[in-house]
Amino acid sequence: MSVETPDIVRVAIVEDNQIVRESLAEQIQAAAGLEMAGSADSISSAAALIALGADVFLLDLGLPDG
Repeated sequence: MSVETPDIVRVAIVEDNQIVRESLAEQIQAAAGLEMAGSADSISSAAALIALGADVFLLDLGLPDG
């Protein structure tokens, strides 16, 4: 059985700290093979990210609304 891997991995960030969110986004944008799918600052606003088709979600487990 073979598993296909995408050429580009789309990453979404859910983080309430703006500085951390922006820093992670910069690192993702600079990395080969990664692409930003979007970002959100809360669980409630992250629901819209699901429709964007991210392959990976970086999720802050300590979000105030989580």
